[in-house]
Amino acid sequence: MKIINIIFFIIFLSCAIVQLNDPDPILWFVIYFIIALLNIIGKEGSLIKLFTLFYAFIIVTILISTIYQYINIDLYSNVVQQDLIGMKTYDIELKREFGGIILILLNIWYLIKFD
Repeated sequence: MKIINIIFFIIFLSCAIVQLNDPDPILWFVIYFIIALLNIIGKEGSLIKLFTLFYAFIIVTILISTIYQYINIDLYSNVVQQDLIGMKTYDIELKREFGGIILILLNIWYLIKFD
């Protein structure tokens, strides 16, 4: 196991724990926890590689959904309660989710390409 994998594991495990204080904690906890585990378990076997690619597909789907919500923010901003646990607006929440998704996709790229 490489040092970079341990660093990614710590970062994403920390992100998963922080998500427990989010308005939608279960979804984002699972998303961050799975990528943290993928950094630790390694890629010995085709099943892990297949799962990593499947997980990348799921994350890209969430990315597309987040972009769609951001483009149509007027439709979604009234649905979500404002000022929840430091979330000033739904706009800020979508930007944070987008940033997390990009970090996950970069880590998946690293796992597939270099690990």
